[in-house]
Amino acid sequence: MSEAAVIARRNLIEMPSSATGSILIIDDEAGIRESLQTLLELEGYDVETAANGEQGIARLGERSFDLVLLDLALPDRNGIDLLAEIRAHAPQLSVIMITAYGTVENAVKAMQAGAANFVQKPWDNEKLLADGCARGRGPPPGRRRKRAA
Repeated sequence: MSEAAVIARRNLIEMPSSATGSILIIDDEAGIRESLQTLLELEGYDVETAANGEQGIARLGERSFDLVLLDLALPDRNGIDLLAEIRAHAPQLSVIMITAYGTVENAVKAMQAGAANFVQKPWDNEKLLADGCARGRGPPPGRRRKRAA
């Protein structure tokens, strides 16, 4: 086997599978980020997190994602403003707004700015997973749990 084939094969083995989709969570609350990350990783998604808008934009510049879960109220920026910036750089990227401030006015603003959906905290895990699957690449095969090593 050629050296290039060995390197390519090794890279395929080492790369995490994102056949189920990749999700970026942008939320300033560590507990929310960790809860969402655990839920989504158990369902087979490739998940990254960011604690504020600046980190979120940086992560989006590093790689592509299938879905962004974006908090409305971030310490460094307004989620609606950040949504507009995400839309300018990646117009096809699905963004679901998540917030504890679930007013009709906020929901309307988010949808007008291009959000795919608006979810109020605390969220229903099954509904969030169903909506995320519909917005991303689809459900994990058989909604499988992560394999034990």
